[in-house]
Amino acid sequence: MRRKLVVNIIFEQGFIKVAWWLEQTESTLIIGTKTAPSAYNFIP
Repeated sequence: MRRKLVVNIIFEQGFIKVAWWLEQTESTLIIGTKTAPSAYNFIP
C-alpha cells in the first residue's frame, strides 16, 4: 500500500514535469502542438 502511494507520487511529479515541458515546447515550437496530444495519450 505504501509502495503504491510512493509510486503514485513519483508518477504525478513526473507528469507535472512532462506537462510543464510540453507547455514550454508548445509556446516556442510549432512541433509542440504535434507532440503534446500523442504524449497525453500515454497517460492512463
